[in-house]
Amino acid sequence: METAAVHGMATAITQLTLCQVSSEEIETATKLLEKACHKLGGILHQLSCILDSCTISASYEVSEAQKALFVTAPQATKQNKQKKILGKSLRYSNRNASGLENVVRPPSQP
Repeated sequence: METAAVHGMATAITQLTLCQVSSEEIETATKLLEKACHKLGGILHQLSCILDSCTISASYEVSEAQKALFVTAPQATKQNKQKKILGKSLRYSNRNASGLENVVRPPSQP
């Protein structure tokens, strides 16, 4: 992008020279070109810093999300196992009427 801007200004300066523009006007245009290049360099540096900051922030957020998943995944697995065990217990209790033994029954109410 900077190269294209410099090339465009150089072309304009060349065309001005060919039109027999005074050396004072060429010097003024050259100074403006140098100033524009300097400002463009500063803008590119700022954009680079912003991009770096965004990359660091995104990396941190991804890291935190991975930590959260790592912490909650074992708990979710444990809860799923508990649910499966509870579900099996309930199925066995329901089968009790069909003749399964060794099922804990609630005490009889008077």
